Amino acid sequence: MYGEAADYRERRYLSAVEAAQFLGVSASVVHQLVAEGVLRASIAASGQYRFDLKDLQVVRAQLDAAPPEATPLQCEYTLFLNQTVQRI
Repeated sequence: MYGEAADYRERRYLSAVEAAQFLGVSASVVHQLVAEGVLRASIAASGQYRFDLKDLQVVRAQLDAAPPEATPLQCEYTLFLNQTVQRI
């Protein structure tokens, strides 16, 4: 494909943002799943999480099979701090 490196198509590991897109959740939910032990992650030399595509496929199947009220929600909080607005 144009503009896509050959090794990109054959990757087995995804970044946290890519994993979030794959699972249909936010990156913070991906990090939450790691903290809860639901999703395994390795740490790259850069210090960032990397996720094995096979592990992501298993978790996605679990999320797809779970009732809607059991799936992680994307939440946003607004914090007013020192005359600024922070959305987290």
